[in-house]
Amino acid sequence: GEFEVDCADNSVTGVRDELVADLTRGYVRAAPGSLESTSYDDATGSLAAAGNAGDGDAGPLLAFHPGPRAVNVDARVVGLGRPDVESLAGGGVLIRAKPRNGAWQLEVGPR
Repeated sequence: GEFEVDCADNSVTGVRDELVADLTRGYVRAAPGSLESTSYDDATGSLAAAGNAGDGDAGPLLAFHPGPRAVNVDARVVGLGRPDVESLAGGGVLIRAKPRNGAWQLEVGPR
């Protein structure tokens, strides 16, 4: 879980900061074809990813960004269709885009 717990009395003794940081970073959940690179910069809130959808029937790109709402992020793509940016309940944003054949890139950052 996200919290350190004293098992003797089941009291919360702290937050597991490293785990919370991992859970709230931007990342690619599913990549069309191969995912060749991905990075997230917590200081700037920038997510970047690149890959290759190949010539076949690759599935869509799905990426998570911890921005509070869709209106707070800017998603730019190359080699993908227009991105659909959706606010998620509880915070964060889901980015979806259909691939075209070949290389693709995604850049997401705060507005």
